[in-house]
Amino acid sequence: NSFPHAVTSILSLVGANFIIDRLSFKCSWFKKLVDGKPVVLIENGIINEVNLRKNRLTKPDLKEALRINGINDDLRKLSEDLYATLETDGKISLIH
Repeated sequence: NSFPHAVTSILSLVGANFIIDRLSFKCSWFKKLVDGKPVVLIENGIINEVNLRKNRLTKPDLKEALRINGINDDLRKLSEDLYATLETDGKISLIH
């Protein structure tokens, strides 16, 4: 019967999630390991192509984030005071 195997699998996942959550809460080094850290995508209006590639983001992804935040999405004419960061939750934050 596969039901006991399914229950065991579910309980294992829930248990692992609980342990990771507790360790993340109690140990800052573990939280950094699991969550990662924010990555700069645009700094002073200059796109960091290396960080885009490392995080498997495309220029259309970046343009979408700019449009959502009401910023002109012409990547050739970015403001010098524009910063974009890929946050640990996967969202792109913009500061201008």
